[in-house]
Amino acid sequence: NELEVCKNNLRTLIPVGVGMGNLAIVAVLGFWAGLSIPVMTGLLCGVYTVLAVLVYLYIRKKDIALADHIM
Repeated sequence: NELEVCKNNLRTLIPVGVGMGNLAIVAVLGFWAGLSIPVMTGLLCGVYTVLAVLVYLYIRKKDIALADHIM
């Protein structure tokens, strides 16, 4: 099951951690810079979209190696 895969292979959690860390940094900088809520929401959505695309491209490039490592 999925829990066993994550326990055995914590590298699958790295993209999630990187995404959450980047979003937290953008949110803190947005509050620090005094941006309004709509601007921060747009900025966070843009950053999340870019990160999702980068993770997707990484997984497409390394899909066989990642699948072999999980099995």
